[in-house]
Amino acid sequence: MIRYVFFIVTLFILFLPSCKQNINTGQDNNWSSFETLSIPLEIRQAEFDKGNIAPNFSFEEGENLEKTDTLIKSFNLESWTVVGDNVQWADTVSIKYDAESVSLGNKAIKIERRWADVKDIDNKSSGVLSDFIEVVPGNYLFYFDVRMLDVHPSCDRLNSKLGTDIDVRIKYFDKDKKEIPAGIYYDYWGKDVDNGFKGFAFSNFYYMPGFNWGKVKGRTLNYPFSEGDMPDGCRYVKLYLGFKGRGTVWYDNIDFRLSKWNFTTLERLSPMFEKEYQLTSLLVPKPKKVARPTNINFSNKDIYIVLPKLDVNTNIAASKLLKKYFTQASIVKGDINENIENALVFNIGETQLYKENIDKLDITEISDKEQGYIIQKIEAENQIIFLKGGASDIGNYYAATTIVQLIDKKTSTYQHANIVDYPDFTGRSYITNVYKNRWTINKDTSLSSEEKLEKINQLDKDIQQELSGVGHYAFYKINKVYNNYASLGKQWWGPGQFFTDLYEGLGKESERLGVINPCVMINPYFHFDYESEERNLPDSLRNIFSHSNPKDINKIKNLITEAVNNNTNTVMICADDFVPHSGSTRGIYALFTDADKKAYFNMAHAQSDMMNDLRTWLDKTNPEVRLEFCPAPYLNQFIDYGQGSAEAFFRDLVSHAPEDMAIIWTGNTVRSLCYDMADIKRYSDLIGRKPMLWDNTPYARELEGQYGGYPAHYPGKAVMCNLFEPYDIIVPKDFHKIMDPHIYSNQTGFTERHKIKYATFADFAWNCNGYDADFSLYKTLVGIFGKDDALKLLQFNDNYYKLISIWAKIRNGKEDAKEDKPYLIEGLDKEKATVYIENLNRIYLSLEQSISNKRLLDELKKTMDRFST
Repeated sequence: MIRYVFFIVTLFILFLPSCKQNINTGQDNNWSSFETLSIPLEIRQAEFDKGNIAPNFSFEEGENLEKTDTLIKSFNLESWTVVGDNVQWADTVSIKYDAESVSLGNKAIKIERRWADVKDIDNKSSGVLSDFIEVVPGNYLFYFDVRMLDVHPSCDRLNSKLGTDIDVRIKYFDKDKKEIPAGIYYDYWGKDVDNGFKGFAFSNFYYMPGFNWGKVKGRTLNYPFSEGDMPDGCRYVKLYLGFKGRGTVWYDNIDFRLSKWNFTTLERLSPMFEKEYQLTSLLVPKPKKVARPTNINFSNKDIYIVLPKLDVNTNIAASKLLKKYFTQASIVKGDINENIENALVFNIGETQLYKENIDKLDITEISDKEQGYIIQKIEAENQIIFLKGGASDIGNYYAATTIVQLIDKKTSTYQHANIVDYPDFTGRSYITNVYKNRWTINKDTSLSSEEKLEKINQLDKDIQQELSGVGHYAFYKINKVYNNYASLGKQWWGPGQFFTDLYEGLGKESERLGVINPCVMINPYFHFDYESEERNLPDSLRNIFSHSNPKDINKIKNLITEAVNNNTNTVMICADDFVPHSGSTRGIYALFTDADKKAYFNMAHAQSDMMNDLRTWLDKTNPEVRLEFCPAPYLNQFIDYGQGSAEAFFRDLVSHAPEDMAIIWTGNTVRSLCYDMADIKRYSDLIGRKPMLWDNTPYARELEGQYGGYPAHYPGKAVMCNLFEPYDIIVPKDFHKIMDPHIYSNQTGFTERHKIKYATFADFAWNCNGYDADFSLYKTLVGIFGKDDALKLLQFNDNYYKLISIWAKIRNGKEDAKEDKPYLIEGLDKEKATVYIENLNRIYLSLEQSISNKRLLDELKKTMDRFST
């Protein structure tokens, strides 16, 4: 098991003078990357504030030693040393290098290795090695821009993939600058891994014919490995960017810095509570453009909400939303005859008032955007606010959801701004709860008749609660809601009254609001067990569904029909996790009925036939319905499991499947906390289109089980977890432009704390480049609960995860650790835990007095009840 050196630091302990001297004169030996709070906050903050500490990060500084205008192979590079041969200093000032030779500035490193340069025996790497870089124990981000051309493995006869040939590394050194081993213990695997190698992003490519300049994360592994940790005892590092294969590689714009994952949520967000923000800065989602903010006091004003005479549900919903916040307002349909000279008027859509002023409004930027909108006041003295959608009335409602966030109720002030806005991802979704339907409940032999009836009654109540939350998501501009296919049960083709009630309810809410649609998710393999072996399937399961049987395809169509009749506009067919595979090798998926084995060459052939059938049928009945498909190898790591079969699967699938069928991807692994250009290129090339992101990260860091995050494998880092964790992933700039325009977040929207999380997801999906995860959470909490209670919630979380950290260390230190086993907290840890529990109770009692959200309070109470004094 992992060995940890414990150095307890809390908000209640002051550092002794000897410790202060240690901070000023050198690093404490007890500081550890794996114990976040072992390092004083001021040290972490000072290192974080340095930003990029990679020296000469764009290779601009150095001396060209060539005497003529030729390829620059002889040079001195400031703060870097050339290693091996074949390294050039590309310089666009020289006629020998074009603009594509660099990513930033005028210079870059170019490594060109031909057949003769790559040795079969004792093959040496070529590259550049940095000078010493001083670090503190902690977690660092390492990024580099890279370009490749015609890159092959170093030894084709032995290595079919690039492996370690993209030779990016970090070398670690102690306080005396002596190199220390790069191995680091990985609890998930139960052994050390090479934490020095950071070229893993390219390791599983067979060959790279071309890779345009892209930003890539230097990494050893994917989640749940904590990428970027410095080994204990490390005080200096050197960065190495090299190449051992055949072809050409360029490096530029190196970025190495302390990451945000050295701070608790409370530490990161506390400074925000010390500032005052204009309401226009606190909007969720963040608009694209905000201009000319001005305050309008409406306490003594007449307020009118003007609608077109013949109106649609979307505009009616917008007017009701405004009326809810401007309670004294009057709703007027058609012409407004009242004197509005000193009134505050909100004009929704294309009224007569709008037509009279259309020449003064600028709608060009959103005119072709179905969900775009403007909020505009024409003249400084005029208090007519125009809400106008782009290519549809949807934008009118979205404008209203923005306006009501600009109201200061305490001062009866509306903080107006002229706003131009539209989404990055046009499809932004949430998912309903996982339910056991009536059939599943009745099949449960462990339940008595009374217990079954109780669960069925609760199911009906939960569905009503689910439906009551649709408006919350529409408010944050989420426009799609999926069912969870597990809720259909193992008899997925006959989910019963539950399915009808859910979709009828969702359809009514969709009709009422006009801005959000149900989506249906079906897995026609769910009757199988998780990752079953095809040879072990019983005939009773094997013959439930066959791709070649029209009656079985109709099982899918019947569910789709019921959903589409209730305003569903998206169908997702899932083939994840439950498709049987050949033998014991996960990743090689197999046909499982005799009929299919005769009708199809392979699973790709069968599934493309199924999806074509559904597309053809939908085109005849509901051509506007979007079709999505989640394949069995839905992430890069699963492609590796397939031993080459996944590449063949996608070749056969995409060459015959509908061209407009979206294909799901979860990233480099199941819960991908980072998406870089190498990850995206690998999957995009295989599927021949932009991937649709299915994101599993909203709960990634807080998971406690075997496949979990910090509590499971890094208990000293669990203090950074967050009950209200915002959507927090790292993506390339303009992420939405290189992905499918729809994005899916796989987290139930049923609970109150997940509603908070989803608001931050909506913020990201609407405005990727303008998104800041921590500030998004601050905005959301303050917007819903106010500043004081928002801070209390974060304090509650801070104490909770400090307690979890202690518990997880004890649990993870037991050889027979099980999730359901209680563990005693003793000694000094018990004293600390007692303080945290007392703090939790005190904060909870305070929240009980100040917030009215009983469901959230109940959820917080359940988290507290896990521990007792």
